[in-house]
Amino acid sequence: MTAGWVAAATRGRSLLKRTVGPEGARSLAEADSWPAARAQLATTIYGTELEANSDRRSARRAAAITTVWQLRVLAGWLPPASGGLARLFVAPMEIGNIEHHVATIVGREPTTPLPLGSLGVAWPAVARATSLEQVRHVLSRSPWGDPGSNDPAVLGFGLRVSWARRLARQVPTTIECAM
Repeated sequence: MTAGWVAAATRGRSLLKRTVGPEGARSLAEADSWPAARAQLATTIYGTELEANSDRRSARRAAAITTVWQLRVLAGWLPPASGGLARLFVAPMEIGNIEHHVATIVGREPTTPLPLGSLGVAWPAVARATSLEQVRHVLSRSPWGDPGSNDPAVLGFGLRVSWARRLARQVPTTIECAM
């Protein structure tokens, strides 16, 4: 194991200790009310982005922002050739950003994208797209590949299939876990 991987593993363990973990997640799920769960969540690493009167949607967003930030920090510790792993783990958030942008293009209320930084594979270019055709074109020229259609539902499904393929290729043990 190289020094870069030792540093990344050490940093990863440190980040993992700061998450809520299975017991914390269970405790949050068993809370008697949303205010009680929110109060518990506020004492965790995810509380840094959480407003005192946040609703559930805001809390999910705060947790996602914190998770992306932690992955961005971890990516900085990974050996240079290994940044693809961090991008792979941020992929669900990038899918969310892309789907929200697509929804905006078709006339829904815009949402604020999650800040992916350098971990966004196609997001910066997709964010500039003003049509579904442009979104598909950008994706087809990225590691996401052509989603197969301009239809928003097919596009979202295509992104998830692409992510599953990338995950299976870059982290082969995920195939064993899925079986």
